[in-house]
Amino acid sequence: MHIPNIKSKDDVVLYVNEVGYLPFFRNHISGFSLEDMVESIYWYDGFSDKEIKWPAWSWREEIAKDKSLIYGKFFRGKAGFISRECFSDFCNYRRQGYDYDALYDDGFMKKTDKEIVDFLNNSGPMLTSQMKKELGFCKDGKSGFDTITNRLQMQTYIGVTEFRYKVAKKTGQPYGWGVAVLDTAEHCWGEELCRSAYHRTPEESLERVLEKLSQSLLDCKEADIMKLI
Repeated sequence: MHIPNIKSKDDVVLYVNEVGYLPFFRNHISGFSLEDMVESIYWYDGFSDKEIKWPAWSWREEIAKDKSLIYGKFFRGKAGFISRECFSDFCNYRRQGYDYDALYDDGFMKKTDKEIVDFLNNSGPMLTSQMKKELGFCKDGKSGFDTITNRLQMQTYIGVTEFRYKVAKKTGQPYGWGVAVLDTAEHCWGEELCRSAYHRTPEESLERVLEKLSQSLLDCKEADIMKLI
């Protein structure tokens, strides 16, 4: 497998548009992640100008916001990128022919999961911190918010549309870690992008996903690729 030397957000977009898929973090496929493909200075650039620099983490925020790629927790519950060209088949495979409400009606989706998708359908994009408050996920209330939203991202029903920061009152400057803004996949990336492979069976879409990944992961066994997706 050719491992590129990625140095910018544009490099990420070019590479993912070529190969189709890319996990953000290291995983069981050696070399196949953004973390593997950047020099350490682009992953963590230390403390300068009174701010900690995490260049690759900033790229993912830019990508999520401009939607040049699809970003979310798609790979074994961890974050990564999918090209817009490949996302429809990925959706079709992960959803197994179901929109979320049909999945619930047939008894394959938990009530808590449906409540979150319904909430986003009604509210529009919202910070995860605000969603927790609105939906009663708190110390003495419901639990499992992160587990549920991760599962819904894995199923491609919701996604990350941007990240927002707290702003210091004195300086007006953002600080801390960016907080994800979630939205339904159809609203975030469009119904056409999410559903245009529905005319294929989930099995046909899986074959297309495997074929695309196999083109760049020549030395990987199919079982290792399946473990990733």
